[in-house]
Amino acid sequence: MKTAIFTSVLCLFSSLVSSVAIPSAEAAAIETRSIATISPSLSVPIYQDSPDYAGGAQSYAFVSRYNGAHDINTLISYYFPDGYAGKKCSFSFSAVQGLDGSKKVQLFTVGGRDITPNDTFNYRPHRDAWLGIFNAGTGVFDGAIPTFACPTSATTLNYEVVPQNDNDYVWWYIWAGGLVINVE
Repeated sequence: MKTAIFTSVLCLFSSLVSSVAIPSAEAAAIETRSIATISPSLSVPIYQDSPDYAGGAQSYAFVSRYNGAHDINTLISYYFPDGYAGKKCSFSFSAVQGLDGSKKVQLFTVGGRDITPNDTFNYRPHRDAWLGIFNAGTGVFDGAIPTFACPTSATTLNYEVVPQNDNDYVWWYIWAGGLVINVE
């Protein structure tokens, strides 16, 4: 009797297993999203109160404004190696070490040349296109998240991060999060 029950259960289990579709490797690859994160390769804080001071490359990004002036902005570069052609890139913000005020920062592209460690508030690539505002406290972008086609070959993309409001303070280690580019 036990053998008959065991055989019946085994037959039932076998028929259930054989009726489950097993996805092919190709189908599984389509469903899997391959995401890489590109952290800044260079961070250069620039100071309105010391406009000719070159603070050099730093391991952090720092954005601040208080009492309607005294801006500290950060120029950041992202190095993209080969291999991202045909992929979609977008920004995200997380793992901030320090926050105060509105916790919002603006993001701009920069043009004219690449960022260098010798850049200052007075000597830097020009601020170009405004991309929007991030709330560094929540990681949420105000509006549509800037999305773009990833570079087709190795290159460096350059940006400037500035405070959104008065009495703001945001800083993060560039190797531990903050403003990063996600590749999908």
